[in-house]
Amino acid sequence: MELNGEEAQKTEVEKTAAESLLPPPVEHKGVTITPLRLLGTKNKLYLILEIRAPEGTVFSPEDRYDLFDGIRVPEERRTEMLGSSGSFTVLEAGTREPNILVGAADTTASFDIGGCSYVVRALYRKTPDGERETVFGGWDPETGPTDSWEFPIPEDLNQDQLLEPGVEGLSMTDGGKTMTLLSMSVSPLGVWWKYQLDGEDPWPRVRVALRMRDGSEVEAALGQLTMGDMGSGCTASVDFAKPVDLSQAEAMLALCAPVLAAPAKSSRHWKVYVDLGSIQWKGAKAAKANTKPPLWQPSWLPEGWALEAGQTRDGVWPETHWEYLCGEETLSFSLCAPSDFGFCQWLDPEASGKTPKKAAQIQGYPADF
Repeated sequence: MELNGEEAQKTEVEKTAAESLLPPPVEHKGVTITPLRLLGTKNKLYLILEIRAPEGTVFSPEDRYDLFDGIRVPEERRTEMLGSSGSFTVLEAGTREPNILVGAADTTASFDIGGCSYVVRALYRKTPDGERETVFGGWDPETGPTDSWEFPIPEDLNQDQLLEPGVEGLSMTDGGKTMTLLSMSVSPLGVWWKYQLDGEDPWPRVRVALRMRDGSEVEAALGQLTMGDMGSGCTASVDFAKPVDLSQAEAMLALCAPVLAAPAKSSRHWKVYVDLGSIQWKGAKAAKANTKPPLWQPSWLPEGWALEAGQTRDGVWPETHWEYLCGEETLSFSLCAPSDFGFCQWLDPEASGKTPKKAAQIQGYPADF
């Protein structure tokens, strides 16, 4: 897939158009949040934030801090399924002044975030001994978050650094499933594409890379955010480990594109029981040594939920585990391909075989809720 050489020459990784449109500080209830640096393109946003809490607040590098944030989409643009995930990495905690925290907020969305708003709702602290407390931000059990620090995102977020190869109509087939590309955007931060799939399973996993002019290849990370529905099309996004100089890129490669079809429902036989406070699943059939774990992510979470952490393992124990966070609430979401290993999820010390569980369906497949 060739990239337009002339357009690629326009990119400049060192200086971005969005830098000149850095949002101003926002103060609310004694907390001032100041954006120090902004880097983003299309569906990806990095923000370096300085958080100045009220006098008397003491930030410690020994504690863990979770930022409750997200993207606010204008009402008129909420015409399809939207989703995002993010993380917050602390860079300084009480170094310059006890009440100042500096961190990097990283957000990936399934939509164009230009013209939207980045919103901070709250900050939580977790101490080494396991105590969790709210540093700032309120929560109402009926209406949700009560506070917000909102920052406008530039409408033309670094469009000068965006390449959009003509991919409409290109297709790839694997295992009897065909994925057809609708559009694609390549930025210094990653690759974002929209597609349709001629089957029930809308979550193909694709590995992509850029071929550079010197013959080297820059491969995107394997973690992939997927969102959408087959009616309007799905979107998927992968990131580069660090910003890439697109002026040196000449082609984009699809290293492999397995269109993953779920095993037939008849092969999903699990013994499910509750014991010692956990709900446990035990499979009846051993998995092969090269079995890949399922990588689907829930597309039905309400606004405010964000992916906090995830882990996968393949082989004879093919399992994926996602942890989602919304304020002080958490959701654990586990998937396992058929195997004779068991996997479990902690419930409560009092949980037993009499604890009711509800049969549910997640994206068309049986699940326990």
